[in-house]
Amino acid sequence: MYLYLHKHESSGAAGAQRPKDDWLPGNKPFRENRSDFSDNMVKKILRDYSAKKHLMISEEELKALRILRDRKGKPYPMFPCAEESGPVNRQPIHYSVSHSGTWWGCMIADEPVGFDLEKYREKVNHLKIAKRYFTETEYQYILNTGLNGFFKVWVRKEAYVKFLGFGLAKGLDSFSVIRDMQLSPVIVPIKKGTERGSPFCRMEGCFIEEDIEAAYCNSSGNPIKEIISL
Repeated sequence: MYLYLHKHESSGAAGAQRPKDDWLPGNKPFRENRSDFSDNMVKKILRDYSAKKHLMISEEELKALRILRDRKGKPYPMFPCAEESGPVNRQPIHYSVSHSGTWWGCMIADEPVGFDLEKYREKVNHLKIAKRYFTETEYQYILNTGLNGFFKVWVRKEAYVKFLGFGLAKGLDSFSVIRDMQLSPVIVPIKKGTERGSPFCRMEGCFIEEDIEAAYCNSSGNPIKEIISL
């Protein structure tokens, strides 16, 4: 499992700050505007990842690669040979992309992963957001830990819904990332029935920069093998 990071130096469209409350359910325009940039970056990453994992993906395949999205909006790579002659017998490729402020990141692995990073912002009504979208346990945790705790909870929740492939369509109050008023390495089901059919995963935070909060989850619990700067 590898984490690729890119920091924009310019203030142009690719590195612009996201609009206020862009993370809230339903606010997708800025994310959609960045999809082309993200897709191009993922194609570059796949070339390096393929070499590291000895996947035997040809240069022709990489050039013809397309990034598609399933019915829930989760992106996945499609190689031309898979379209023409069925699945190829090679390791699966899964990835998860996130961007905030001037940072863009992509976690890629041979198993489903979820990754999220968020830049700290002071002008965030974190208690109002937590009260509306999070669980009561998470809200109480944020009351005690403030804005710092809010972002720790947020990146873990978004990493999990990315891991599932549901995006923010999944109710954020149906699970908790807090147990006994501490950040939990495993998801805590809240609503009855939410534990059924949900794959097990382990949650970890990762350090990128002082004003960035980030977290990832995967089912194996394997740590990040390498962080690569682009």
